[in-house]
Amino acid sequence: MKKEQVSGGQPVMDKKEKFERVEFYAGGNGQEKPLAVYRAGERHLIEKVISKKRIMDSRTGRIKEVFECQLAGGEKIEIERELEQDQSKPKR
Repeated sequence: MKKEQVSGGQPVMDKKEKFERVEFYAGGNGQEKPLAVYRAGERHLIEKVISKKRIMDSRTGRIKEVFECQLAGGEKIEIERELEQDQSKPKR
């Protein structure tokens, strides 16, 4: 895991870190958001989702969601999740 120090002394994680598992929560409206990540066998709760983007690869047509999150300890992370074809269309 690569960390850098920023002006406030808060460590910032390299955004390309891979997690063993990401736990998602599906609310009443059907949109999933990350709830916790697992690394080194430990569960780390996500305190808040800072931003969410959907990105489409122009070559393959695949869509992925990118979440910028803050863990309970203040550490900021980025989670990428590739969507299946049927997940990319909103349900009605």
